[in-house]
Amino acid sequence: MNTISLRQKAGSITAHSPSHIRRFVAFAIDWYLGSILVSLPVSIAYYQYFPQQSTILDIRVLPFTSACITLFASLIIACLYYVVLPYRMNGQTLGKKLMKLRITEKGKQQISWRALCIRQIIGIIVIEGSVYTISPLFFQLVCFASGQMLSTITYIHYALTIASIACLLFTKNRCAIHDYLAHTQVEAI
Repeated sequence: MNTISLRQKAGSITAHSPSHIRRFVAFAIDWYLGSILVSLPVSIAYYQYFPQQSTILDIRVLPFTSACITLFASLIIACLYYVVLPYRMNGQTLGKKLMKLRITEKGKQQISWRALCIRQIIGIIVIEGSVYTISPLFFQLVCFASGQMLSTITYIHYALTIASIACLLFTKNRCAIHDYLAHTQVEAI
Protein backbone atom coordinates (compact mmCIF):
# COMPACT_ATOMS: atom_id res chain seq x y z
CA MET A 1 0.00 0.00 0.00
CA ASN A 2 2.81 2.39 0.87
CA THR A 3 4.60 1.67 -2.41
CA ILE A 4 1.47 2.37 -4.43
CA SER A 5 0.81 5.71 -2.76
CA LEU A 6 4.44 6.78 -3.30
CA ARG A 7 4.24 5.84 -6.99
CA GLN A 8 0.95 7.70 -7.36
CA LYS A 9 2.45 10.77 -5.74
CA ALA A 10 5.55 10.56 -7.93
CA GLY A 11 3.36 10.17 -11.01
CA SER A 12 1.26 13.19 -10.15
CA ILE A 13 4.36 15.32 -9.54
CA THR A 14 6.01 14.40 -12.84
CA ALA A 15 2.76 14.84 -14.76
CA HIS A 16 2.99 18.59 -14.16
CA SER A 17 6.63 19.25 -13.27
CA PRO A 18 9.01 18.93 -16.21
CA SER A 19 12.32 17.16 -15.88
CA HIS A 20 15.37 19.29 -15.34
CA ILE A 21 16.68 18.18 -18.73
CA ARG A 22 13.56 19.31 -20.61
CA ARG A 23 13.60 22.62 -18.82
CA PHE A 24 17.33 23.09 -19.50
CA VAL A 25 16.92 22.29 -23.22
CA ALA A 26 14.03 24.77 -23.46
CA PHE A 27 16.17 27.37 -21.68
CA ALA A 28 19.12 26.70 -24.03
CA ILE A 29 16.94 27.12 -27.12
CA ASP A 30 15.41 30.34 -25.80
CA TRP A 31 18.77 31.65 -24.63
CA TYR A 32 20.30 31.04 -28.07
CA LEU A 33 17.42 32.51 -30.08
CA GLY A 34 16.95 35.42 -27.69
CA SER A 35 20.69 36.20 -27.72
CA ILE A 36 20.81 36.31 -31.50
CA LEU A 37 17.74 38.54 -31.73
CA VAL A 38 18.82 40.91 -28.95
CA SER A 39 22.34 41.16 -30.42
CA LEU A 40 21.12 42.33 -33.83
CA PRO A 41 20.73 46.05 -32.94
CA VAL A 42 24.13 46.03 -31.20
CA SER A 43 25.79 44.42 -34.20
CA ILE A 44 24.21 46.91 -36.59
CA ALA A 45 25.16 49.92 -34.44
CA TYR A 46 28.67 48.62 -33.86
CA TYR A 47 29.18 48.03 -37.59
CA GLN A 48 28.15 51.63 -38.35
CA TYR A 49 30.92 52.99 -36.12
CA PHE A 50 33.56 50.27 -36.54
CA PRO A 51 33.06 48.60 -39.94
CA GLN A 52 36.56 47.10 -40.05
CA GLN A 53 36.40 45.33 -36.67
CA SER A 54 34.55 42.27 -35.47
CA THR A 55 31.38 42.76 -33.46
CA ILE A 56 31.52 42.71 -29.68
CA LEU A 57 28.60 43.13 -27.31
CA ASP A 58 29.77 46.23 -25.47
CA ILE A 59 27.69 49.30 -26.09
CA ARG A 60 30.03 51.46 -24.01
CA VAL A 61 32.24 51.91 -27.09
CA LEU A 62 29.38 53.63 -28.94
CA PRO A 63 28.48 57.29 -28.54
CA PHE A 64 26.06 57.62 -25.62
CA THR A 65 23.01 58.52 -27.75
CA SER A 66 23.65 55.57 -30.07
CA ALA A 67 24.15 53.30 -27.08
CA CYS A 68 20.76 54.39 -25.69
CA ILE A 69 18.98 53.85 -29.00
CA THR A 70 20.68 50.47 -29.45
CA LEU A 71 19.74 49.35 -25.95
CA PHE A 72 16.15 50.50 -26.47
CA ALA A 73 15.91 48.47 -29.71
CA SER A 74 17.40 45.42 -27.97
CA LEU A 75 14.99 45.83 -25.04
CA ILE A 76 12.01 45.93 -27.39
CA ILE A 77 13.20 42.72 -29.05
CA ALA A 78 13.78 41.06 -25.66
CA CYS A 79 10.29 42.05 -24.49
CA LEU A 80 8.75 40.75 -27.72
CA TYR A 81 10.50 37.38 -27.38
CA TYR A 82 10.32 36.88 -23.62
CA VAL A 83 6.98 38.56 -22.76
CA VAL A 84 4.72 39.11 -25.79
CA LEU A 85 5.46 35.77 -27.46
CA PRO A 86 4.72 33.67 -24.34
CA TYR A 87 1.60 35.73 -23.67
CA ARG A 88 0.33 35.10 -27.21
CA MET A 89 1.38 31.43 -27.14
CA ASN A 90 -0.28 30.52 -23.82
CA GLY A 91 2.89 30.70 -21.71
CA GLN A 92 5.27 29.27 -24.30
CA THR A 93 8.42 30.61 -25.87
CA LEU A 94 9.77 28.71 -28.88
CA GLY A 95 12.01 26.59 -26.66
CA LYS A 96 9.17 25.76 -24.30
CA LYS A 97 6.90 24.92 -27.23
CA LEU A 98 9.47 22.50 -28.66
CA MET A 99 9.94 20.88 -25.25
CA LYS A 100 6.17 20.84 -24.54
CA LEU A 101 6.40 23.14 -21.53
CA ARG A 102 4.60 26.30 -20.57
CA ILE A 103 4.74 29.02 -17.96
CA THR A 104 1.63 29.16 -15.81
CA GLU A 105 0.53 31.41 -13.02
CA LYS A 106 -0.10 29.38 -9.88
CA GLY A 107 -3.79 28.66 -9.48
CA LYS A 108 -4.72 30.03 -12.92
CA GLN A 109 -5.11 28.59 -16.39
CA GLN A 110 -3.88 31.62 -18.36
CA ILE A 111 -0.74 33.61 -17.55
CA SER A 112 -1.26 37.34 -17.11
CA TRP A 113 0.74 40.24 -18.54
CA ARG A 114 1.63 41.27 -15.02
CA ALA A 115 3.02 37.86 -14.08
CA LEU A 116 5.03 37.61 -17.31
CA CYS A 117 6.48 41.10 -16.85
CA ILE A 118 7.46 40.38 -13.25
CA ARG A 119 8.91 36.97 -14.14
CA GLN A 120 10.67 37.80 -17.38
CA ILE A 121 11.68 41.46 -17.03
CA ILE A 122 12.14 42.06 -13.31
CA GLY A 123 13.07 38.52 -12.26
CA ILE A 124 15.14 37.24 -15.16
CA ILE A 125 16.53 40.35 -16.87
CA VAL A 126 16.99 42.77 -13.97
CA ILE A 127 17.51 40.62 -10.85
CA GLU A 128 19.12 37.41 -12.11
CA GLY A 129 20.42 38.66 -15.42
CA SER A 130 23.82 37.08 -15.83
CA VAL A 131 22.99 34.63 -18.61
CA TYR A 132 20.73 36.70 -20.85
CA THR A 133 22.30 39.05 -23.42
CA ILE A 134 19.99 41.96 -22.66
CA SER A 135 21.00 42.23 -18.99
CA PRO A 136 24.69 43.02 -19.54
CA LEU A 137 23.72 45.55 -22.23
CA PHE A 138 21.37 47.28 -19.81
CA PHE A 139 23.97 47.43 -17.06
CA GLN A 140 26.70 48.52 -19.48
CA LEU A 141 24.59 51.57 -20.26
CA VAL A 142 23.89 52.21 -16.56
CA CYS A 143 27.62 52.02 -15.83
CA PHE A 144 28.42 54.12 -18.91
CA ALA A 145 26.05 56.86 -17.75
CA SER A 146 27.18 56.77 -14.11
CA GLY A 147 30.87 56.13 -14.64
CA GLN A 148 30.74 53.08 -12.34
CA MET A 149 32.47 49.76 -12.87
CA LEU A 150 30.46 46.84 -14.20
CA SER A 151 32.18 44.14 -12.13
CA THR A 152 30.15 44.56 -8.90
CA ILE A 153 26.84 44.27 -10.72
CA THR A 154 28.16 41.28 -12.68
CA TYR A 155 29.16 39.40 -9.52
CA ILE A 156 25.79 40.08 -7.91
CA HIS A 157 24.03 38.74 -11.01
CA TYR A 158 26.19 35.62 -11.04
CA ALA A 159 25.40 34.97 -7.36
CA LEU A 160 21.66 35.47 -7.92
CA THR A 161 21.70 33.24 -11.00
CA ILE A 162 23.48 30.48 -9.08
CA ALA A 163 20.96 30.85 -6.23
CA SER A 164 18.11 30.66 -8.72
CA ILE A 165 19.51 27.49 -10.31
CA ALA A 166 19.93 25.99 -6.83
CA CYS A 167 16.26 26.79 -6.07
CA LEU A 168 15.26 25.14 -9.33
CA LEU A 169 17.32 22.02 -8.67
CA PHE A 170 16.83 21.53 -4.96
CA THR A 171 13.36 22.76 -4.05
CA LYS A 172 10.34 20.51 -4.12
CA ASN A 173 8.32 22.65 -6.51
CA ARG A 174 11.27 23.25 -8.92
CA CYS A 175 10.80 27.01 -9.06
CA ALA A 176 13.55 29.55 -9.69
CA ILE A 177 13.75 32.98 -8.03
CA HIS A 178 11.85 34.58 -10.93
CA ASP A 179 9.04 32.03 -10.44
CA TYR A 180 8.77 32.86 -6.75
CA LEU A 181 8.62 36.60 -7.53
CA ALA A 182 5.86 36.24 -10.11
CA HIS A 183 3.99 33.29 -8.54
CA THR A 184 4.58 31.24 -11.67
CA GLN A 185 5.76 27.76 -12.50
CA VAL A 186 6.84 25.85 -15.57
CA GLU A 187 4.76 22.79 -16.25
CA ALA A 188 4.79 19.97 -18.76
CA ILE A 189 1.86 19.82 -21.17
